[in-house]
Amino acid sequence: MAITSAFERDFVLHLLLFQLEILTLQFWEQALSPQRILDLSASALKILVVLVLAWIVSSILNRLIPKVREHLVSTMQRHRGDDVEMAKRAVTLSTLFKRTLSALIWVVAFITALQQAGFDIAPILATAGVAGLAISFGAQNLVRDVISGVIILLENQIRVGDVAQLNGTGGLVEDSRRCLQGRH
Repeated sequence: MAITSAFERDFVLHLLLFQLEILTLQFWEQALSPQRILDLSASALKILVVLVLAWIVSSILNRLIPKVREHLVSTMQRHRGDDVEMAKRAVTLSTLFKRTLSALIWVVAFITALQQAGFDIAPILATAGVAGLAISFGAQNLVRDVISGVIILLENQIRVGDVAQLNGTGGLVEDSRRCLQGRH
């Protein structure tokens, strides 16, 4: 069936628009009911509180970890003397812990905000668990490399600021987030 005239086209368009639920008076009465507006406002306020709390905790963490690092380094230097290597290790490990904790805080805040918005987070968490297992089986080398990298940092084998020589190429270790970056 072909629509030939503008009148037929407009008639079909109006018929489709009137069939949509959004154009019914009942829809708007329910959408603008005081209870519905109160529920939506409460959810929005809870989401805002969750995000503000995550930001506050993240800010405190970003200020606290460097202070703890400085305190630990100064305490250890009083007992052992001036050790530059210890300061480098503290910088490397504190950066690793700060980034890991910050990511954890924001993931928890995001999932909590989704829950407050009315989403069922059980399927999200189940999918994340299954995806984690699938990724760990599929990317065993990557997981092994990440774990090895953390152990290298914890065992004090290499730090940011060290001069390292790998496979005949030497350079200054600049960053240790995902991989070692060096400048030669």
